[in-house]
Amino acid sequence: MGWHGPRRTFSLIEQLKAKGVALDFIDNPELNTDTPQGEFMLMVLVAIAPFAGNTVRERQAEGVAVDRRNGVYDRVPKLSLDQIQLARERIAQDVPKAKVARDLGVFRLLFGPASVDYCLGRAADVEGATADASPPSGPYI
Repeated sequence: MGWHGPRRTFSLIEQLKAKGVALDFIDNPELNTDTPQGEFMLMVLVAIAPFAGNTVRERQAEGVAVDRRNGVYDRVPKLSLDQIQLARERIAQDVPKAKVARDLGVFRLLFGPASVDYCLGRAADVEGATADASPPSGPYI
């Protein structure tokens, strides 16, 4: 289960507390909710978590902007049509997609629901496709 914000976390802690459950952190006992200090510390951390997440996202966005200015994000690995065909053949032979991707020097995610052709903006290069093609359904690369 993912994190759904402070309200839900506080609500869950209160529900557990009402049932007589206390949270014990083995590696960080000062957060144990069976003491007022531990409950306070946990509440502070839960309240700060969204701010920390937003700060991380801001810093990441700044780093991406710097990389884009330096041309790092402009270099998308390109697969030739022969490499795409080879990838399809190897995947059809039950070679793991992660291995195929490693061998071609691309990310494994390119072999997912949005095909390599679409991810690399090459839908027009694929036989029978149009330039405004959407991600195909069915068997992917």
